[in-house]
Amino acid sequence: MRYRPNQWPVFFVVLLVLLVPFRITDAEDAGYYNTEGLERYRSGDYAGAVAMLQRAHALDPENTMIRSNLARAHCAAARESAEANDLDAAMRELDAALDLKSDDADLYAFAGSLYLTTGDLASAEGMLLCVLDLDPEHKDGHELLGHVYYGRGALKDAVEQWQWVLDHHPTDENVDKFLEKARRELEVEKDFVTEYERRHFVINRDRDNFEEESRTILDILERCYYDIGRDLRHFPRNPVIVLLYSPEQFSEATLAKAHVAGLYDGKIRVPLVPKNYDHDRLTRILRHEYTHVVVGALTGGNVPFWFNEGLAQYESEGLDKTKRAILSDALKRGTLVPLKELDETHLDFDEDPARLHLAYLEGFAAVSYLNRRFTRRHLFDFMYMLGQGHDTETALRTVYRRSYDQLHRDVFREHR
Repeated sequence: MRYRPNQWPVFFVVLLVLLVPFRITDAEDAGYYNTEGLERYRSGDYAGAVAMLQRAHALDPENTMIRSNLARAHCAAARESAEANDLDAAMRELDAALDLKSDDADLYAFAGSLYLTTGDLASAEGMLLCVLDLDPEHKDGHELLGHVYYGRGALKDAVEQWQWVLDHHPTDENVDKFLEKARRELEVEKDFVTEYERRHFVINRDRDNFEEESRTILDILERCYYDIGRDLRHFPRNPVIVLLYSPEQFSEATLAKAHVAGLYDGKIRVPLVPKNYDHDRLTRILRHEYTHVVVGALTGGNVPFWFNEGLAQYESEGLDKTKRAILSDALKRGTLVPLKELDETHLDFDEDPARLHLAYLEGFAAVSYLNRRFTRRHLFDFMYMLGQGHDTETALRTVYRRSYDQLHRDVFREHR
């Protein structure tokens, strides 16, 4: 059929009438995707929520409600990633949320807490200062900033932040404990001087003591940095703070018993008798504590007692005949503690040094067995799973194909 010229206008009018009722505006499209995004958000599908809300925001970028919903979805996705210990993904989501809501103090506080978790104290401080600039009364901002300052060894500044929290929130028991610990250390360390002699370590010591020892300790620690770093494939980004105490100062600052030769609680702390130390023993102590630094970084602190102490022993000394004899005797007497009972991150044996020594040896034997029987790749995979938040039993079964009971039997079979 051939249309005459005067028939074209009628054709187009009819076509337009048919199409108009089905046309959807950008705003209506944005509303649809916003609704879909909120449904996915409520169901816990945060990645899906972000995808839908990004479409809505692209269609209607001036809509403040959609913008706020998208920021909230990014924040939820960030929390989900953080809980899975995927901190890089968490930071990407949080950066996207901050791009949308740059005046939200809670988002900056969340970012500060993530940077604090990764040990990036400079970035954490920057984010937390933004928090207090936006909201000077922000409780988490003050508390987290206290942790940043404490991690740097700026005890006075940490005390100031935590005191602010308690002044405004006097029932916060956790901050009360942090404040008490910081004040105790500040009293002991108020006359300490700081020596920046290497880029990997900061030594704090009594002004009148340990000048000579601090140089020796820095040399030992630099060797630890390369030796243990190469062995465990990790080199910390931030300088490690090391505090040198007299035995009396060590006890007062840490409340540790006399048998404790050193400890790591985010800082390496070592008691010394001025101008009277055994170089080989000091080297073993420092290698032991520095191993804790690396293991803590690789596992995010989610590490069983036996593995943490066992690997520190493994990196600092050998399992000699005397130690093997102690394990064999304990096995015969039935006094070995099942490895599963040595799973807690920290166990307190202060009242029973002999039991503590045996627990260390059990961890040493277990790590030695795993390193002989399996490859280093297994060791790294095991620590990676712990760092991802998995429990020890799950990590053992996945990486080493052993339950706790099987591992215990295998480890101590050779000590019969």
